[in-house]
Amino acid sequence: MPQKNIYIRKEDAQIYEMAVDLFGNQGIGAVMAEHLRTIVPQVKDEVFTLLLLDSENLNWISELVQRRLKDFPEKVILEARELIEALNFFHPKHLRDDSDIVWWIDLFLGVGSFVEEAKKLAEECLPDYRVLRDESNPDPETLKKALARMAKTYPQLSKDQSDSPGEEPKS
Repeated sequence: MPQKNIYIRKEDAQIYEMAVDLFGNQGIGAVMAEHLRTIVPQVKDEVFTLLLLDSENLNWISELVQRRLKDFPEKVILEARELIEALNFFHPKHLRDDSDIVWWIDLFLGVGSFVEEAKKLAEECLPDYRVLRDESNPDPETLKKALARMAKTYPQLSKDQSDSPGEEPKS
């Protein structure tokens, strides 16, 4: 089992000692790990939600989001941005219709259904997005599968391809 040293601030020493009394030296690591398992996904979800909101390109929202994002690690922000990019690429209509007030209510009130659905869609299409974005010539079979899934999202691209110059339009 890996050993890690945790340094406790002077002002936190009392609560740490109380925790050791409750859980023992071995149990304190399990308590900390459980807390981290809970808080890390919450932080990632909050950053994703902020960036989803910021994708609306409204100046007043962007200012608020940018101020709030300063509290998060850059790595978490970059991961969430990549998810938003994948969502925009594969599911642009999911983000919202201008008349859809429910979208705003869900987002502002923190109603999970929209955000959870957006995150699930983004996570599903992220591997394909990475393949299509990769400039190092991915495996042809992987690229073929990613393009097939993209064709399902953008059926008009397949139709446009069949009408390319030099070919007779297909009816």
